[in-house]
This record gives sequence, C-alpha cells and structure tokens, in this order.
Amino acid sequence: MKEKDSTLLIESEKGFVLTPYVENICQKCLSYLKSGYPIHLTGLPGTGKTTLALYLAGLLEHPVLLLIGNEGFTLSGIIENNNDPIFRSFSKTEESLKEPIKKACRDGYTLVYDNFSCSPSWVNNLLLSIFEDGILNQPNKCVQRGWNVKKHPDFHAILTSNSEENTENKIPLNSLYDRMITIRLGHYDYDTESAIVRAKTGIRTEDAGRIVDIVRAARKSGNSVTIRAGIALGRILVAQKAKIQPDDPVLLESCADVLGFDINGNGKARQIVERALST
Repeated sequence: MKEKDSTLLIESEKGFVLTPYVENICQKCLSYLKSGYPIHLTGLPGTGKTTLALYLAGLLEHPVLLLIGNEGFTLSGIIENNNDPIFRSFSKTEESLKEPIKKACRDGYTLVYDNFSCSPSWVNNLLLSIFEDGILNQPNKCVQRGWNVKKHPDFHAILTSNSEENTENKIPLNSLYDRMITIRLGHYDYDTESAIVRAKTGIRTEDAGRIVDIVRAARKSGNSVTIRAGIALGRILVAQKAKIQPDDPVLLESCADVLGFDINGNGKARQIVERALST
C-alpha cells in the first residue's frame, strides 16, 4: 500500500539550538534564499537537515508549507490531492490544502520539501519552471483551469535529501540541481553537539560533553553514528539515573546497543567509553 502524499502547513520550528557554528550556516543559507535561489540541504541521516530547514523557513517570516517526498506521489496528488485528509493546518489558517505547490507559489509561502529525492524525478520537474522562469507551468489540459501561476516575490524553497540514499531512477535531473544551491552538511562541531544533547535531554553540561566524547570516539572506531545517538544515550542515562563512568553497567549496555554493536558488544563499548572518558 502506497503512502499518502504528505503536506502540512506548519508553524516555524521552535527550540532550535543556535551556536556560532550553526549561525554561520544559517546566515549563508539566508543570503542565498534572499538572493532568490532555492537551497538544497544534503547530508547523512541525523545531521539535522529537516530541523535546520524548518528553522530557516521560520526566519523568512512567511507561512511555511512542508512537503514530504515519497515514491507514491502522483501528479494529481501534488496538484490537486483529491481532498486528502492528511492535509492539515497546524497554524489553523486553513483546514485543507488541495493545491500545495500552486498555493505556495501563488501566495508567497516558504516551501520546505523534505527528502525530495525520494520522489520520482518527473514529479520534481514540476519545480523547474518555478525555479528558472518564476512561473508554475502545467500541461496544456491544465492551462484552461488557470494553472499557469506567476511566482510570488515572497516564495522560497528549501529542499533536503539524504546524501547516501539509494534513489536509483528517482534522482531528479541535473537541471533541477543546477537551479539550486546545495549545502552539504556533516557532523556539527563539538560545542554544537554538546548543546544539542543538553537541550534535548536536560542532562548536565559536563555530562553532555562526555556523551559527545563517547559518540565521537565511536565514529573514530568506524561506527557511522550521528548526534541522535548522543541524544538517545542522554535520555536513557537520565531515565535510568546512570553515571557516565567506564564501569557503569547501564552506560556500557546502552552504548553497545545505541552505538550499533552486536549482542556481545559490551567489550567494544567499554573500550570506546574508556578511551573517550580518559581524554
């Protein structure tokens, strides 16, 4: 069974962790957006692409429309959506969005297109005329229904994708990439990761730093883990009232599971924890 098309009119992202490192990225992205360019945030899962996209959209101070890419998109699903009940307004300005891309383009919304590379390329080609010519062009049969829409001056687009996602034939044409500015996101700096763990878990500042040390030690050992692992560890340790010490059994077992070791991975977890906490 195919997933339903997912589009939401949302309020701006709240509780965003802003550090000098992140602020630098935001200022760069805003400069591109305000220059009239769509931006494309790409990186590994867990690097905060969606959160950053929603925060940037909020800074533009216009209504934000979130479109979630999936392989089940159909042309009618994007253009008209046939009264799909998943269209809901978090900001309560509308109860239904029948024509999301048309509405965003016409009314000056900020379009956040999350995981756009998961959608078929022919679907994403609907954006080509908007990005290039400032007009939403549709097939001739739609012209009589008023589908040629001029882009509103306040319209902006922020797209995200996973850099290691196997999208096969769903990858959009290079012509779409040529019309966007791509920002490649990696792991955040130490201070930002610590601030995120602290904000998302309520753990002490010192302990947040220790958790980040453990996550970074795991990365050096070859485990492809993101700051999501740090958040998970922090929440578990707070809930279990565990201590961040090499001999704490809850810490070792949690590290083995969260950092991706097999059932006998406590020995490896101990090595990583000891290495991280000894520095």
